[in-house]
Amino acid sequence: MKLIGLIIIVVVLIAIFAFLAPVFPASSERSEYFGVASAQVTADVSLTFLVSHCGAYVNAQYTTNFLGIQSSHPLSKGYNFSCNVQVSSSSS
Repeated sequence: MKLIGLIIIVVVLIAIFAFLAPVFPASSERSEYFGVASAQVTADVSLTFLVSHCGAYVNAQYTTNFLGIQSSHPLSKGYNFSCNVQVSSSSS
């Protein structure tokens, strides 16, 4: 009985860690503009944000490159949490 309780506690801690700890580097696809400019968003995200776009992220940056000149702009400060779940519905 004690072993089952310990396993439940470990599973709950792993789920909380996956939801709240932004430890995975992620980036959007690089957007190219006529071969002279590009843009990309990078951040450290939690496992759930990486999988379902609902979770924590830190260090989000928007990086642009125009004719070889690179510029980065921060998109967030500190620890952030976001749920960008999109629900589509169709009416008949």
